Amino acid sequence: MSAVHDVLVACRDAIQATIGIYGATFIIAIISGFVPLVNAEIYLAAVAISTKSIPLAIVLGMITALGQMVAKVGIYKAAQKGANLKKYEENGKLEKARRLMAKWKDKPHVLTFISASTGIPPFFIVSLVGGLLELPFAAFMAVGFVGRSIRFVTVAIIAVML
Repeated sequence: MSAVHDVLVACRDAIQATIGIYGATFIIAIISGFVPLVNAEIYLAAVAISTKSIPLAIVLGMITALGQMVAKVGIYKAAQKGANLKKYEENGKLEKARRLMAKWKDKPHVLTFISASTGIPPFFIVSLVGGLLELPFAAFMAVGFVGRSIRFVTVAIIAVML
């Protein structure tokens, strides 16, 4: 495990040296949005602690949220365009899910916000299902970004304050 950690630290340091703290944060956030094993919160906390600045922590939190949303939009769009919906349409599951979504009215946006800000249920899954069920893209993007911003800015501020 130590060797893997050392490689990850060396990669992080190389990225930061090449493109700076903002670019590295953005890239790590995108990667972590696709690969759940790459933890954006841990990276962000470590970087925020090293800055010792709440204003900079807020900026880094916002950059992390933006990078995460780039990944989540990719997941949403891939699910929307590339899903094999025929098998779900044939057995009526997709139509049943759409009727349920119609009943909920604004609740899918509430679920998106809760997931984006808390990670429960995982935002990766909510992004995937949002694309499959064709939730309105602009609302997904806006609500997801606000939720992710709250999550990552909070992580960054807490890290600096501790």
